Amino acid sequence: MIILKIILLILVSDFVTGILHWWEDAYGNQDWKFLGKIIVIPNVEHHQYPRKFLKRSFFSRVKISFLFALIIGCIFALLVYLRWEHIFILIYSSLANEFHAISHRSDKENGILIGLFQKIGII
Repeated sequence: MIILKIILLILVSDFVTGILHWWEDAYGNQDWKFLGKIIVIPNVEHHQYPRKFLKRSFFSRVKISFLFALIIGCIFALLVYLRWEHIFILIYSSLANEFHAISHRSDKENGILIGLFQKIGII
């Protein structure tokens, strides 16, 4: 039962990050004071040069997502109720850019374990 729940949480995370990415592509504006600089401009650059963000570090790829996840987690903890499922979704979702980076690497760059995870659909 727990394995099924984790699979469903991964699917929810993927759906949520997909919706956010779609919204960013459709409605994001490079001229926005804060979000334009830290989210929209790097996203537009990534669409023009897909492998360029692989040169950045793991932390630089996930820091904004992790910060948003931390803020949402704190809001849940203060206002609602923070369950392990919420934490799982927030952590897994905050790694979306890293999972996306993996999709831009070759099998050799990713290695055997990551390649296995991709083939079975974990990432």
